[in-house]
Amino acid sequence: MKVGIISDTHNRLNSIDKAFTVFINQQVGLIIHAGDWTTPQTIEYFAELARAAGIPVQSVLGNNDRYLPSEYLRNTSICFYKDFLVAISIDGKNIAISHGDNRALANQAIDSQKFDLVILGHTHKLKQFRKGKTLVFNPGSAAYSVPRKKNMRYVGIYDTQTNQVQSIPLLHD
Repeated sequence: MKVGIISDTHNRLNSIDKAFTVFINQQVGLIIHAGDWTTPQTIEYFAELARAAGIPVQSVLGNNDRYLPSEYLRNTSICFYKDFLVAISIDGKNIAISHGDNRALANQAIDSQKFDLVILGHTHKLKQFRKGKTLVFNPGSAAYSVPRKKNMRYVGIYDTQTNQVQSIPLLHD
């Protein structure tokens, strides 16, 4: 299965549109969001696009999401996890998802070697490396990168069959 990975959307609806174009073209079967939605309207917009595309979404909360009203997290088609680190299994691959603002917890997940993939966000910096058997991927921010440079926004496509991630830029006009 192909899994779309996105993080730190920060209300940038045009970036969300571009991300969905990538996810639909890549025929992903699931989208994982690593947090920092920041507003209920962004959640609703993302959920509507996901419903229309028939793609389920799972997400952790970011440091800018902790104040979101709980009714928005319950009354959406997006599956929200409230833990700082979540472990899921997809096609036999063990995957940890964390926003990454708790760096010690993220490092613990990476160092444990229990996961095939650890997905992080928070830094707004694209990063991919392997530590032992664990592939670590941070797609950076779909909203803006650090340092702020035009066209430095990414999503990822994870292939459970190959255990590889491809970074795809979100090109803006």
